[in-house]
Amino acid sequence: MLELMAAVAVLGVLLAVGVPSFSNIIRKNRIATHTNEIVAALALARSEAVKRSEPVAVCSTDASQTDCAAGWSGGWIMFTDGATAGIVDGTDVILQRWSAPSDDRIGVTGTLLSVRFLRDGRAQAAADFTVVPSSCHERDVRVVQLNAAGRAVTRVGDCP
Repeated sequence: MLELMAAVAVLGVLLAVGVPSFSNIIRKNRIATHTNEIVAALALARSEAVKRSEPVAVCSTDASQTDCAAGWSGGWIMFTDGATAGIVDGTDVILQRWSAPSDDRIGVTGTLLSVRFLRDGRAQAAADFTVVPSSCHERDVRVVQLNAAGRAVTRVGDCP
């Protein structure tokens, strides 16, 4: 009986130490996942623009995922961007949709409503995207920077 009580006490101490660090790992992995989804969307749009030899854009969207709308936390869509830049109109085709981050404790903000890639793969304008958890801890924020050449780079940011 004494050995069983000692084993339970040791198990309790190990759980008390291990569970908080495990939840930390889960939070960091969710942030990395959302960051990687943005980078993948931008890279795919760039390659589609080159492959199709026409402008392709990625824009923030709402729950309908049929048109551009403010707020990157609602998800984003990739579409051919022929007639009116940054707007899904009659001649454009939606190529892919990304839904909102499943974890409502993580927000995505961007400096532009849409990012347009030209037929040579260059971005029409540089842009920044920030992935921020609601309970921000040091070194949790990720920033995706898209330069004018169309290349996305990820770095660690600071809590707002």
